[in-house]
Amino acid sequence: GPLHQGVTDQEGLIEFDEYDLTAGTHEITLRLIGEAVAGDEASITFLMNTPPTTPGIALSPEQPLTSDDLIAVQDGDAADADGDEVATTIEWFKDGEEEEDLTGEYVVPAAYTAKGETWSAVLKTNDGHAFGPVSQDKVTIVNTLPSLGGAAVTPEQGFVDTTFTCTAEGW
Repeated sequence: GPLHQGVTDQEGLIEFDEYDLTAGTHEITLRLIGEAVAGDEASITFLMNTPPTTPGIALSPEQPLTSDDLIAVQDGDAADADGDEVATTIEWFKDGEEEEDLTGEYVVPAAYTAKGETWSAVLKTNDGHAFGPVSQDKVTIVNTLPSLGGAAVTPEQGFVDTTFTCTAEGW
């Protein structure tokens, strides 16, 4: 049906706003009515796009140690109201600087991290026409507690005046 009917101004212009168009492809035809212009028309086709949704993202563990891999867990799938195929991209940042070699990876090996670094994962979606909102999470790497594999005492036997030495193993 008609979106708008009206009369042009003195310069032959007409303006209107339409806020109820649904997502998808639309064709609008301008039809002129009047004795001198009866039957004249022009059409335009355009896409009314709805950006895709972006699922949430969480990093695990929440308080990673220097010995932990960082794992990005996506909360569901991206969706698009227009039915467009949605591409999802994950990017990693260490202390605010993008780690380009990790783009697309959902796991950052512990060997990439160090105590005190702040790591962020940013999830982006795109339906080929527009980016959706961004989801992100961040964590700060904390120190792994030291571990001791054992101890060795030498010599194994001695006397009252023997000097014994205890050596840490697996340190």
